[in-house]
Amino acid sequence: MESKRCRTILVYVNPIEDMPKPLTAQQTEVLQWIQDGCLNGVYGPGYAHRAVARGLAGRGLVTISGRGPTWSATIREKGRELLAAPPSQPAVVEKSEADELYDRVIAAGGRLALGKDADTFDVRRLAERHLKSPRRPRGKKLTVDGGYYDPTAVIVEDYFDELVEAHPVPVPERVGRYHPLVKEYKQNRDNQRVSPELVQRATLILQALVDEAGRRGIKVTRPATAALAEHRAQHEGRAPYLVLEVDGNQYTAGIREVLGPNADRQDYSNQSSRDPA
Repeated sequence: MESKRCRTILVYVNPIEDMPKPLTAQQTEVLQWIQDGCLNGVYGPGYAHRAVARGLAGRGLVTISGRGPTWSATIREKGRELLAAPPSQPAVVEKSEADELYDRVIAAGGRLALGKDADTFDVRRLAERHLKSPRRPRGKKLTVDGGYYDPTAVIVEDYFDELVEAHPVPVPERVGRYHPLVKEYKQNRDNQRVSPELVQRATLILQALVDEAGRRGIKVTRPATAALAEHRAQHEGRAPYLVLEVDGNQYTAGIREVLGPNADRQDYSNQSSRDPA
């Protein structure tokens, strides 16, 4: 019997939630601006408000068309209903043990030292439960510091997943002119970690990443020798294809095929000997 192969490229799955997240103040402001007809002069140069609008479009609240000077947005019925609805009153939720632990950590200055007799299991259980608490401040979470069996403290940290709003990145169906680094990726078969039939799709995803970086003011550069060596050491010899520079920090970016649980293991070490995709 032939083994079935299941392939995926850089799939990001958002968790399904029972209730949609309420709009942030910025989202509400942009949604109101779109309902008012996208009046000129409200927003200065830049594309931050358009990025917010893309997020609203992903929630089915607005429709976006055009690019650059032809960009436009129109509100949908769902968006109008959301703006017209009165603000919901937050329900009163009683404090749990996890909430009380959070309060104790805050009272201790953000770091609560644990004694030798602390119940390790209980401390970690409460920290995990607090992540789902409706009383937890947005963008904050409890973290247990120290070894797994001998934690030394409970601390309050920023919760990155809530501090950064995800915006969809459109992948083009075709590209007239590739970025030089993306073109190198497409031509260098020894550095491709996808099956031949997925090379074109991987190339389009990398190009979409480069295009979105440009829209957000993120610089795209070639990996330096040091970054290349470090990335290869951490990713089984795979070289990064480009570097994203954000606020003085550099992030290497690559792409690879993710095989399903019943798929055969693939050997990408000699791609250049295969027929082109």
